[in-house]
Amino acid sequence: MFFKLFLFLTILINLGLPLVNKLDLVFIFIFISFLILFPSINWGIFIKKKITLFFFIIITSINLLIPKNFFHEFHQVFLNSNDIEIISNLLPSNVMIDIKKDYNKHFDIDRALKSREWQEKEFNKSQFINKPFAYSSDNFFQKSNFTRKNNKIEFKMREQLRIGEINSGKYNLPFDKQFRRELPYYVLYEIDKKASNSKICSNKKLYFFESNKKLNQKLIQKQTFSKTSNDNCLVVGGDYKYLYLLGYSINLADNLEINTEYNLEIIFLKSLKYFFTLIIILLIFNSNYQKNYYDFLIYFISVCSGLILTFIRDPNLIFGIRYFRGGADGLQHYSHGKDILENISNNNFISALQGGEDVFYFMPGLRYFSAINNLFFGDTTYGYLILCTLLPLLFFKLFKKITNKKISFYIFISFIFIPIFENMGFGYFNYIWQFARHHAETLSILLIVYSIYLIVCLDLEKKTKEPLYLIGIFLSLSVFLRPNFFPTSLVLVLCSVLILFQNRNYKSIFFILTGYSLIFISLIHNYYFGNSLFFFTDSGVNFKLNLKSLVISIISIIKLDFNNENFLILKSQISNWNPLYNIHRLIILTFIFYIILKNKHKLIIYSLFISMILQHGVLLVSHPSSRYAYLAWLLTFVLFVYSFFYSRKKMR
Repeated sequence: MFFKLFLFLTILINLGLPLVNKLDLVFIFIFISFLILFPSINWGIFIKKKITLFFFIIITSINLLIPKNFFHEFHQVFLNSNDIEIISNLLPSNVMIDIKKDYNKHFDIDRALKSREWQEKEFNKSQFINKPFAYSSDNFFQKSNFTRKNNKIEFKMREQLRIGEINSGKYNLPFDKQFRRELPYYVLYEIDKKASNSKICSNKKLYFFESNKKLNQKLIQKQTFSKTSNDNCLVVGGDYKYLYLLGYSINLADNLEINTEYNLEIIFLKSLKYFFTLIIILLIFNSNYQKNYYDFLIYFISVCSGLILTFIRDPNLIFGIRYFRGGADGLQHYSHGKDILENISNNNFISALQGGEDVFYFMPGLRYFSAINNLFFGDTTYGYLILCTLLPLLFFKLFKKITNKKISFYIFISFIFIPIFENMGFGYFNYIWQFARHHAETLSILLIVYSIYLIVCLDLEKKTKEPLYLIGIFLSLSVFLRPNFFPTSLVLVLCSVLILFQNRNYKSIFFILTGYSLIFISLIHNYYFGNSLFFFTDSGVNFKLNLKSLVISIISIIKLDFNNENFLILKSQISNWNPLYNIHRLIILTFIFYIILKNKHKLIIYSLFISMILQHGVLLVSHPSSRYAYLAWLLTFVLFVYSFFYSRKKMR
């Protein structure tokens, strides 16, 4: 496990951090596919091949010297006159005259006010930015004095330009979903001699300045930029070492588009870096390791399906970044994650740990995962997408353990292509949709499914090579992402501990319990920053019933008092939990109860059964439907599959 993680990080470094290009994503999928195809690779096998190891080190060393990014980039969003004054501290005065003129002419102030129900005076007095260029997560490793370094100058929309600043809480505009995709912005590039003879074209006028010396921010402001000629194209080169190129857009009516034809040097360097990375991947897997074609096929289908579904939901998740809907949780998670990484970059570690809240209200964990994702993948959400493609493979491996390979393959096909059980938490598109919205359910459930798989392996096999120490870590992290999954995590941890105790494997018990101690992260955070003892989050408003009101509801039923307020709430909860048109789910639940209670089963099955009951109980007192119900019904589906095939194959 650690060796494979080392190899994975090596490939990431060879590709060049941050990984924000489509080809980066393709190469990561290729590498993971090889890991699945050759699962037996390990330290010993790799180190024995001295020639392979030698070339691995040499090529990696050379590849690290090949540049990936060739252009410095400034960009910033500006929303009102105060923001315009701030960006004027960087941009040339002659360009600022045009920006102000176009802003006054094209900016829809009424739409801006309605997008967040601002009063005009409040809007005009606000200051949305505090410096003339935005922070980008891409810049964490680059440490550029600009917004970031980039390896391309081409985009047709704001999403392809990847302005991560728009996914900040200050641009949370809940009453106009599209307005955030039309905010005014500028972009400024510094281009050096490496790009000589490259041709840059635009759909509108660009501003440029040529210089023999590198300009700092103050010097850029003092220059007079020229406008491109009638064809709006510009060839880099001539007698100057640096070209400064500037463009802006106020709304979609004057949307800025830039396209670049790169010179041979840049094309060669880009290609060479990917070529060397491919050579390294082939060096790693150059021997006749034990091959696992079946899992490889499953993963290949999962990747293709995941990319297609992602493209259908929002192509910008692949080709740029998605600007999350204003007023939605996803924007809040992403914004906090972006702020966490920026605080780390500025050495504000306490603020980074605080995560934007003294006491957690929104789901705690996703903001920190977003920060880690942005650390490696810049302003994109590629890291989350990569993990999503592993979910179908995990389902396949889990169902193969509790049924057989043939049945598991059919179930996998149903999950991917024929989601007839999607209302039981078993439809791939639902998990892709939650990823697209930047919600925590997909990631949390992935960790739980993998933990269940590990426990099934532990319960079925006397000796397993699976990394059992991950059970406690992953279950605690799943709760950190979605606290309402706590009952399932606790039952599964107890199950794994009991199995290990029976096998006298005390060492693994220690590691699992140590890993599960991360369950206290939220409590420690809330106490340290907010002097509060909320175990997970301060979100009691999400609970429709508490223990007292539940008891009152039951008593009112006994008394036939059907007008009691608590009873009416319970009735509404039950109705939302399972509407009449989903009567088949009640039949399935009844069937599961019959099979589980009638026969003797492995401990993991009883644990899943208890987890299912507890998770459905959580639904009855909180949010009973939609994404909140995925885990409860998914556990129901897993037990249904097991129960249905129980008579054909008993767990050994």
